[in-house]
Amino acid sequence: MVLEPGSAPDNQHGSQDRDHDPRINNWLVIPYFQNDMGRPAVERPLPANVISWLCPSIVVNNQPGQNAFVRGQPTEVTVEVANFGRGTTAAPVYVRVWWADPCTAFSKLNPFGQTVVLAPCDGKARRSQSIIGIVPTWAPEHVCLLAHVSSPLDPGKTTPNPSSDRHWAQFNIAEVVASAGQPFQFFFNAFNPFTEAAAFEISVKPLGGVRMESLARLAKRPLRHAEELRVNLLQGRDEHGHFGREGDATELVLEPGRGTMIGITGMVPEGHGPGTSFALDIVQRQRRGEGFEGTLGLIVSVGGER
Repeated sequence: MVLEPGSAPDNQHGSQDRDHDPRINNWLVIPYFQNDMGRPAVERPLPANVISWLCPSIVVNNQPGQNAFVRGQPTEVTVEVANFGRGTTAAPVYVRVWWADPCTAFSKLNPFGQTVVLAPCDGKARRSQSIIGIVPTWAPEHVCLLAHVSSPLDPGKTTPNPSSDRHWAQFNIAEVVASAGQPFQFFFNAFNPFTEAAAFEISVKPLGGVRMESLARLAKRPLRHAEELRVNLLQGRDEHGHFGREGDATELVLEPGRGTMIGITGMVPEGHGPGTSFALDIVQRQRRGEGFEGTLGLIVSVGGER
């Protein structure tokens, strides 16, 4: 099992979070790192040193860390699942995968495929059989993949929340190619998954520190610090259809079940040649209430001949 982004946090609570209730026969997790048990206030929400938009348990076409699909062609996806429950028999685990347009919170989910895995209660991660699906030709060049695991004794919640819910995980990374000295743009959807209006902060920041190092290892590409890109968010069209610049963060209120398009613009400075890449961390964070957080990763690569 290749679980690179981040390391397991210190475990001072042992297994009491699941052992205190003898009824927990199944405790399913799509692991983001070694020994990830998905326990509230321990491993969920995900620790700050973990890349929430890039779960290594989701592998596309046998290429870890790569969203290596081709629109209109069969694509193979596998998902790892672990069962830390106290049962004595293996649980039948239903594994489902969807794809979606680039987004920080999921609205319209498009079915990709499904399979069943038998997961004994030993905490060992087991990879699913290949799920074969097709991302249609009319889909965006880059799409998000979302996975969910459930069993009869551990069905989980239906609202996608990979950062906080152990049943959910995402492979949510996009890429744009830009030339040095030229601007680039990228657009994604922000969405309110709740039944009431909610306020959110949308931000875009350079990916740095241990998370940048982890991404570079998993994606097998060198990364430069993205502070040089001078990125801005774009939100709200004027009467001429132009987006307004909002700096690297903005706040907005979304009605229940509604979304809006957000843009990102920036420029690769002169002097960076082909093969140079930068990574940006896009976050949609609820201002109050349930503390929802949705995330998306963006790679900016310098194009042209080497």
